Amino acid sequence: MPIIYKEEVLETVNTAVWKIEEPEHYYLGQLSLSPDNEKELAGIVHPSKRLQFLASRLLLQQMVPDGKSIHLKRSEYRKPFLPSSNIHLTVSHSGPFAAVAVSRRSVGIDIQEFDHRLVRLSQKFVGNKEREYINSKTNHLDYYHVIWGAKESVFKAYEKGRLDFKEHIEVAEFS
Repeated sequence: MPIIYKEEVLETVNTAVWKIEEPEHYYLGQLSLSPDNEKELAGIVHPSKRLQFLASRLLLQQMVPDGKSIHLKRSEYRKPFLPSSNIHLTVSHSGPFAAVAVSRRSVGIDIQEFDHRLVRLSQKFVGNKEREYINSKTNHLDYYHVIWGAKESVFKAYEKGRLDFKEHIEVAEFS
């Protein structure tokens, strides 16, 4: 089974990462998707995006108590949730990885392949204070990735949309 990382954080959040190595039929044979989720999958054309979608659903199915069938819905802000459940969840995928976190409270997770394009995009999500301490470091790209992941996770946990990464979320200096 390709779960490559699993951890309980603060006794309230369970996280796991799946390395996607299987063909599509592997996931389809183990999943019971709701009609909404089947419709969402049908709209995904790119093969790797389909695998990411399926792997994240299978990982979630394994993490949610009594998760034999996952019928995810999306809020008006595109936050996934399980109807008739008090479990909060978040999903992320990038490249050959899918990540899921489940909790009794609002939660966010992000996984990101190392990508040099983040330098160019940083003007949209890095604030002045953050840029100040990043400029004093040597591995700028590493810092951009950590800041992006932290802000994306906060955005997902917030659940209400309308957050400006640059203006509303600040990541304190770290090493």
